[in-house]
Amino acid sequence: MKEGETIWVQVESVDDASKRVALRKISEEEAQSPEPVARPERQERGERHERSEKPAAAGKRFKVGDMVEATVDKCEAFGVFVHWEGGKGLIPNAELGTERGSDNKRTTPVGTQFKAQIIEIDDRGRYRLSRTSAGRAADRADYQEYQRKQSKMAPGKGFGTLGDLLRAKLEQSSSDEE
Repeated sequence: MKEGETIWVQVESVDDASKRVALRKISEEEAQSPEPVARPERQERGERHERSEKPAAAGKRFKVGDMVEATVDKCEAFGVFVHWEGGKGLIPNAELGTERGSDNKRTTPVGTQFKAQIIEIDDRGRYRLSRTSAGRAADRADYQEYQRKQSKMAPGKGFGTLGDLLRAKLEQSSSDEE
């Protein structure tokens, strides 16, 4: 771009606190289209634009609570940046499940894969994920499966509860007295 050149832009975000507006250059056709212009996936600085994602994955919308198979891209002091099929986001240290003050480059090196849960999507479309929430969700699912199997068991199978054992003993002693 040159000084004085007229271009078409779209407002990406407005930050009232720091009095800043983020803009994105768009084509004249996009500007005159009656439908809103879809925002492209944000890239890291210095990264070249290459579409490596499958077209089907690019159209999928993720929501809070979704589970994804995340792969670590970059380790920082405050957390790790991850990607998954169709998206990328940040897992802050508090959501990694590692010991406080641990070195992310050692505990979760680049290329590490694990399940993560989307816990927040901000107004700019950035994803915040949690490895600990994914673990808790898996534990909860396992427990619910266990409860479901236990409710299907026929009465009298297994040891039962203390109340069941006492009731059976009382019924046995009352029938013996008769």
